[in-house]
Amino acid sequence: MQKFLIERHIAGVEKWGPDQLKAVAAGVRFVRDACRPLQAKGLIDGEMAPGADITDSGVEGFVRDNAWGHHASCTCPMGDRGA
Repeated sequence: MQKFLIERHIAGVEKWGPDQLKAVAAGVRFVRDACRPLQAKGLIDGEMAPGADITDSGVEGFVRDNAWGHHASCTCPMGDRGA
């Protein structure tokens, strides 16, 4: 699946097949379901993305329009400043 995501990001064109889109959307729905009890207990805040205004039926559209397969990186050092 990563290959499809990277190609989409680099080429700037839609290269996802329906199976990849459904798999990523299912992952978003899975995390939503896992987080609901935590939100109800006040252990985590509300959903940032795709956001409470995106219904489960709208998740595929959100994924299609917003997902990208790139692991962002930077030159920011990690660890203790004194190390």
